[in-house]
Amino acid sequence: GETLNYKWYDLTNDPGQSVEISDAADKPSYTLTADHNKKICCEVTKDGQVVFTKEFIVTVDTGLEIESNEYDDCDDYCELEMNESTVLQPYVTVAEGIGLHYQWYKKNAGEEYTLIDGADKEEYTIVADLNTADYYRLVVTDDYGNKKDWVCKVMVQTLKFDGGDEDYVVLKPETGTVLQVMAESVVPNAKLSYQWSKYNDTKESWDLL
Repeated sequence: GETLNYKWYDLTNDPGQSVEISDAADKPSYTLTADHNKKICCEVTKDGQVVFTKEFIVTVDTGLEIESNEYDDCDDYCELEMNESTVLQPYVTVAEGIGLHYQWYKKNAGEEYTLIDGADKEEYTIVADLNTADYYRLVVTDDYGNKKDWVCKVMVQTLKFDGGDEDYVVLKPETGTVLQVMAESVVPNAKLSYQWSKYNDTKESWDLL
């Protein structure tokens, strides 16, 4: 019969820099231990020509999960007043005895995430100010290379209003009144802009005035 030769390669660390697995040379099978997520390739040759290759993606299931509220653009969110602090710490689960590694990132809307130096713990404390980012992201990696991420959207309240979110005015026919909001910014010398809208019952939406 035809003579086939087998070579096995480990592509885990860098797919462009494959490492030949010497103890599996010229064997049609390779036995490995689930000590890390791996990418393995088998190359079959005949008379020096490659006739078949196959890649194997080996994933170690450690049950790594991060609890999420599944909002449109984040897993969780928080609203803070200026100078208010909070601790970001999602609920992470993994199989018993599996080590976890943490790294926090941040970004503003329309930007890319940047690594936060020294933020490598399961929790991260933020204090609301003008430099507070719009999003904070935690990447959790377990000992086997599995990764999960969690994103929290942060909204800093820089405006103060007198009264609640809604107000009710009762008028007699053909009479009028002045609607006014009392707002101020907690940011020194900030200029406020105003835009009024009127609710359209037919379209069930707001029309700008």
